[in-house]
Amino acid sequence: DQGLLPETTREAIIVPLLKPGKDPTGMGAYRPLSMLNLDYKILSKALATRLLPLMPSFIHPDQAGFIPGRNTAGNIRRLFSVMNGITSSTESPGILAVDIEKAF
Repeated sequence: DQGLLPETTREAIIVPLLKPGKDPTGMGAYRPLSMLNLDYKILSKALATRLLPLMPSFIHPDQAGFIPGRNTAGNIRRLFSVMNGITSSTESPGILAVDIEKAF
């Protein structure tokens, strides 16, 4: 009644998986895999299914990754358009690229 999940749904067993071609003696050679509770997975899927139709109103149109029906082609076209605009502009140009590979 307080909107909290039971303790068992908030637990996970973490299994280290060796990355292909990596030396098994180094910690960076392993990828953690979280084995989640089945109840939690069912609840998550049900919530995701119900929220999916509402997502376009919450997620900015420029967000393309992991959104069904969207891809990066539009963002690439937008980047080329910006780059073309920069070359014809008298202002100092600047483009920032952020690589978030290690964030996950």
